[in-house]
Amino acid sequence: MVKNKVVVHFKDDTLVKGMTSDLAPTQERFHVTVQGGDIKAVLIKDLKGLFFVKDFDGNKDYRASYLDDGTIRGHKVKVNFSDGEEVIGFARIYTPDWPGFFMVPADKDSNNERIFVVTSACRQVGFMI
Repeated sequence: MVKNKVVVHFKDDTLVKGMTSDLAPTQERFHVTVQGGDIKAVLIKDLKGLFFVKDFDGNKDYRASYLDDGTIRGHKVKVNFSDGEEVIGFARIYTPDWPGFFMVPADKDSNNERIFVVTSACRQVGFMI
């Protein structure tokens, strides 16, 4: 079973860092093994998004740069979260009435490898050309 390094970002702006292997977008919950070993059940409806990261430290001062190089597959989308954050990336499937969707950030230098975006935490999701 593959364990993914994730930062769980809740709608109330709290964060949980840990590992997960049972996220399924069609389920209402999944589990995260937090640093220290405790297992936390997480409800998707409570999330802004689930960020699959390269490392837990990240860089809060990093500024994204988006370059189209054509190697990432999917529809180019711009996500405007309700908290004001904006992310541009690529989604293979986006259906507005689903609880969420996966996207790969267009910024290859981002600490995020992919993001599970929770639709109810978005102000707007738009396709880009």
